[in-house]
Parts: sequence; structure tokens; C-alpha cells
Amino acid sequence: MSFGLLSSVSALTNINTTLYTSPVDTLTQGTLSITNKNYNPIKIRLGLIQAGSSDINYLEYNRYIKYGETFETGEINVGSEQQLMVRTDSSGVNFVLTGSTVSEVGAQNYSGYLNSVLSTSNSKQILYTSPSNTTSEVYVSIVNRGTFPSTVRIGMLPSGVGLNSFDIDDYIEYGAEIPLNSSYVRPVKLAAGQSIVCSSSPSSNLQFVAHGKLTYTSP
Repeated sequence: MSFGLLSSVSALTNINTTLYTSPVDTLTQGTLSITNKNYNPIKIRLGLIQAGSSDINYLEYNRYIKYGETFETGEINVGSEQQLMVRTDSSGVNFVLTGSTVSEVGAQNYSGYLNSVLSTSNSKQILYTSPSNTTSEVYVSIVNRGTFPSTVRIGMLPSGVGLNSFDIDDYIEYGAEIPLNSSYVRPVKLAAGQSIVCSSSPSSNLQFVAHGKLTYTSP
């Protein structure tokens, strides 16, 4: 098991850079500190990349960091062979990942990045469903990739219930505003078969990303 400082890098300007790749059969749980040493504000992006894919699932998108300011994320879960990608529009920016690793050898389902969806309207989508015989501690990270503030809705579906049965009473977040160049994180705990439902305001461009830790329970 690794603990403490896991990786650090000064990312190249306007180039996607892999800060960290979680080892095989391993969940990495950590926080990322980003320091701006420039005299001007800079913009950064953070994202998770699934093993064997090139798609970036953003946790931060064009977030501003002022001179002398350090931005620290909440917990980020990086699963087996998944990558944590960073990007900046200027030199002189440090990315430092600290945390710990947990073995998932023999796991029924891997933890880490779980799924993502893009939302441009109030049409409801299922972001993630906890597998059978599994509880899920999930972080729902939402970034605004549009050009104006947008609002979000997050709800939960009971096990065995389809999206067409979703009711207004099932919302756990309704109308939270995501400003431009900002993000929002909501922790959600799911029993086996339960789902997270999401939507956004009309003409929005929000990316919802689910990442977290799964625990197998006896059938």
C-alpha cells in the first residue's frame, strides 16, 4: 500500500498531462493540491480517464486560480489502471497528489471512475446504478462546460425501479446553480440496485461524473 505523496508534476502549457495512473487491481483515494506561481490568474482542468480509453471525464474545467493561491480538491477516486489527467494554460503551476491506495484484487466490481454523462436539458438520465450485492459510496462531480451559469437536479431511484417511475419526491438536489468555470460535488450513498438520476437546465452543457468506492456484500 502506498501512502502520502503519490505524484507531482509541473504540467506543460495547454497539453493534457498524466499526473498519476493507479496500479492494477488498486483503488487510489487522494486529494490534489494545485499552486499558481504566476503573477496572473491561470486556468486548469482535471479529469479521469478510464483504462483503455482516451475520453476525459472532467472533475474541473477551466477553473481559475489566482497568483499565490492554492486550490485543493476533495477526495478523488482513481480505479485500477485509470489515469488522473491535468492541464493548465500557463507554466509555473504545480500539481501534487497525496493519498493512499487500497488493494482490490478479486473484487467483483472495481472502484474509481464509475460513469459520466453530458446533460444539455431537463431530460432525466441515469448516471450510475450500484451493482447487485454491492454498496457504493459515490461522489457526483459536476462541471460547467457551457458559456453561462446553469442549474442541476440530482435524484435517486430505488432498486428495481425504472427511470419512467422517477418522482419529484426522489430529488436530493433541485436547482443548484453551477457558475461558469466552476464545479459542484455531491456525495451519495447507494445500496445494491439503487441509481443516481441527473438533469440540468435547458441549453446547458454540464458533465456529470460519478467516482467512488464499492463494497461487495454477501448475497
